[in-house]
Amino acid sequence: MTSKKSYAFLFLVFFLFLPPSLNFFFNDAGPIEGGSKECTTLVLLPDSTADGNIIIGKNRDLNESACQHVVIQERENHPLGSTIKCRWEEIPQAKQTYRWIGSKTWDSWGIGMGVNEYSVAIAINDASTNIREKSQSERGLGGDEIARLVLERCRNAEGGVGLIGRLVDSYGHDEDSVGQIYVLADPTEAWIVEGTTSHWVAERVEQEVEARANQFQIGGEWDLGSNDIAEYATDHAWADPHADFSFAEAYTENWPLNHSKNRYERAIQLLEQDRGKLVVEDLMQVFRDHYEGTEHYEFPPHYFSSYLNRSICVNYTASSWIIELRKDYPKGIAAQIWICLSSPCTSVYTPFYLCSRIPKELSQGDDIYSSESEWWRYERLQRWVEEDYKNRVELVRHTFSDLEDKELLWVLDAEQKYLDFYRSGEEEKAAKLIQSFSFYCLSTADKELVDLLNKALYK
Repeated sequence: MTSKKSYAFLFLVFFLFLPPSLNFFFNDAGPIEGGSKECTTLVLLPDSTADGNIIIGKNRDLNESACQHVVIQERENHPLGSTIKCRWEEIPQAKQTYRWIGSKTWDSWGIGMGVNEYSVAIAINDASTNIREKSQSERGLGGDEIARLVLERCRNAEGGVGLIGRLVDSYGHDEDSVGQIYVLADPTEAWIVEGTTSHWVAERVEQEVEARANQFQIGGEWDLGSNDIAEYATDHAWADPHADFSFAEAYTENWPLNHSKNRYERAIQLLEQDRGKLVVEDLMQVFRDHYEGTEHYEFPPHYFSSYLNRSICVNYTASSWIIELRKDYPKGIAAQIWICLSSPCTSVYTPFYLCSRIPKELSQGDDIYSSESEWWRYERLQRWVEEDYKNRVELVRHTFSDLEDKELLWVLDAEQKYLDFYRSGEEEKAAKLIQSFSFYCLSTADKELVDLLNKALYK
């Protein structure tokens, strides 16, 4: 029996034998109001990590019914002169688009985070801005659409920056993406792009540990950008022509935004504690943070008396990804991806690779509960914990922390076996091995999820 069959079997057994009296837990679960498009993204440069690799990660915060799909898009060739229809714009298609894996909201074409076959990774955050400039064209492109185009067309992070700049210059951001932050990385460097509807600036990341919440951070110096950044702001009285210019201050009303500033500073504080020794597990802990041990901590977490206490992990975190980008690794495992569905504090990170196919359960579901959607199953567990966080979270964390400890060891063994096959010229066996391993980890996590849901239902 293949691991894929085992994975599907777990779904079948659990839902076939669910007692009718307990169907309330799953049925008639309509959209829940609340949440906002605010995210937290982290990027670590080689000198800050234990293995000398760049690591990028993101908590994607949307709303409690923003079902996330994990998708793989294959490399494709396209006819000369063909176009691609985005939400509002139809733009020229590239001659060839690269293979990528990413996380997207169920009804979106664009992605919130992902990585391509050249180990170019990107994550996007919304940013608050007072600017409502008219786009260069009638509607513009969404930030998630631009992120997908970067994965499809770029072989390094700097190339992604250039593409973002050209797209913003040509089309602008749409009305839903007025302020956007893009964090890009490849195995050698990282960049951050910050943009309004039709202006943008970009800086190569120099700080060993860097973060973004939902406010612009680039000040008076940047490496690339629109030609008239300072002049445009001065002309509109957003900046004093006699003072030092700051992009963030000029293009943001009431900068700094303290709820974003607090999250940014908290992330940096946590990462600085182990700078030079940071590993994937450290990012997992940061993405589960609720300001524990600080004046902003409230218990139970996720429900705040003040938005200043809005933490990195919230009940409307839709997904969390961590990607380690390794130099000199075969394409199949160069990007080690850790996928977490729903809020990290009530979920588990599972290793995955771009060389693998995606189980169908990871790309199913919409804004209404579905038993066929893996995301909704983790979301259900999260909601159960929220009902009595104090007495339920420890059971979940104990279960999933033990599994993550095992996964971190399994990854070492699986990657070594992959390399043994690859170096002996058996690339097909290597690909099948890492495919099976990825599915095994997902099915093992699903088994633990089923056990936890059974305890929730039958207690």
